[in-house]
Amino acid sequence: MRMGPQEREAIKRNLFPEAQAAIRDWNAFPWHRDSRKAVTAGQVQSSQALAIDFFGTIGQLGCRDQIFCAWGKTWGLTTVGPWSVKLEQPVPAALLGEPRSTQVDVAASDSGTLIFFECKFTEGDGGSCSQTRPLVTGPHKGKSQCNGRYELQRNPLNGLSSRCALTAKGVKYWEWIPRVFSIDAEDDHRGCPFAGAWYQWMRNLSACAALAETRGQKGIFVLVYAGGADAVGFPMARRVAGEDWRTLKRMVHDGPVSLEAVSYERLLQWALEVAAGSDAEVLMRLGAWLARKMRLATTYLGGRAPLRK
Repeated sequence: MRMGPQEREAIKRNLFPEAQAAIRDWNAFPWHRDSRKAVTAGQVQSSQALAIDFFGTIGQLGCRDQIFCAWGKTWGLTTVGPWSVKLEQPVPAALLGEPRSTQVDVAASDSGTLIFFECKFTEGDGGSCSQTRPLVTGPHKGKSQCNGRYELQRNPLNGLSSRCALTAKGVKYWEWIPRVFSIDAEDDHRGCPFAGAWYQWMRNLSACAALAETRGQKGIFVLVYAGGADAVGFPMARRVAGEDWRTLKRMVHDGPVSLEAVSYERLLQWALEVAAGSDAEVLMRLGAWLARKMRLATTYLGGRAPLRK
């Protein structure tokens, strides 16, 4: 979908200058859009724009490989580079049987490691499963395709019976869940552990595990959030500091993918420890840019609800 010149200029004003080179085709790039189909990356609170600011810039640096290897080391990975960094990377739909592919904010890989980065800014949590939401149109309006429990049930929309409405549609999440989490797919769960905000993290972890396996790589999923010393009060920072996130992390067993959460500020600090010369200068300016955005977004959060992807 082509964008108008005013929309493009708004996005450019909201992106760190060095990051803009990461956008090869401005019209073809999969920009996040709101309910009115308008691109949201021109808004200061856009999590997509913040991810492009950060990873789009680092992907252009001469010390990119050293930075990603340093990050990997902090998570216990043995990495060698060279690193490929891709923004808005779709996962092949056939891997998970998805009608619409999971698309990760940033995918980075070397020969032995695949890292998925999901980036949050003003959002309060991950996205929930759509199957539990009441239908808004059609003969079954007001009914849900799933009752929110992982138990044998009949979907009123298509008449199919399964513990999971998505499984009945050919989606393979519950083939991967036991490999990623300490959860048995043969047991009933009341309610389903992935009906709420854990749903997005499950999708990301399963997608990372599935894609890494096809490539013979070790997978790691990293939630990146705003919330260092200069940006307190962001809801996702509070979320990952809470018991709910710790419970989720404990449930991810030692298997094909691991789970981490880290702030933009900490990633930038680690990057500066290995950068030098002009790369270090760019990162210092990037840090000031991020800090300014976070101050503005803090003001935004004080008066309005967070922007959704």
